[in-house]
Amino acid sequence: MYLDPSCVMHPIPDDLPVELAVMTNSLANAVEWSVQTPGTRLGDHVVLLGCGQRGLMSVVAAKAAGAKTVVVTGLSHDQHKLKLARQLGADAAVDVQNEALRPIVADVTGGDMADVVVDLTPMDVGSLGVAVEVAADGGCLVIAGLKSGRPTQVDTDVLVRRGLSLRTGLSARSAAFTQAVSLLDGRREAFSRLHTHRFPLDNVVGALDALRGNAPTPAISVVVDTK
Repeated sequence: MYLDPSCVMHPIPDDLPVELAVMTNSLANAVEWSVQTPGTRLGDHVVLLGCGQRGLMSVVAAKAAGAKTVVVTGLSHDQHKLKLARQLGADAAVDVQNEALRPIVADVTGGDMADVVVDLTPMDVGSLGVAVEVAADGGCLVIAGLKSGRPTQVDTDVLVRRGLSLRTGLSARSAAFTQAVSLLDGRREAFSRLHTHRFPLDNVVGALDALRGNAPTPAISVVVDTK
């Protein structure tokens, strides 16, 4: 394998199972977006919009950073992911197609609302407005879900008057990868719950189909293995 002189390598424990090792990149994103970018601190209330792979990993990352409460959102077809979010430590997992989010966040946080809101929902142009609704004054909003060029309309006066800060997340820096490896190694049982499918190298198409939702059981993290 050719390694460019500028690349950064992150060693992983020799006994870390491959199904966990492949989560390093996704977890590094979760650490970057839900912890490092907003500066999540001990006692913070965190709302994660979206319960995909990175959203679920952000539950563990935010709790590990000291978040007092974590609320995760999803859609009606995400019940298996919302259930898993609770198992991973989320204080509330909300089906936003059938439940109003703001009252739940208010209840879980004792009326304080969210210090950090991370938007992990791709294509949803209304998610930033939702983030503003559930954020506490002075809170931090992190946009990590790309909208593919679709315009997002938010009254910037509201951001200014309420002292909200707006950050973005695209990838992860080296420090986030280091923390991701440490988290994976230290919380193997938790992350093993995200592993759902394994495919041989000659069936990459099957792995992609599983991620598209074309599998008997819902996919979250899929491994393509050479063994």
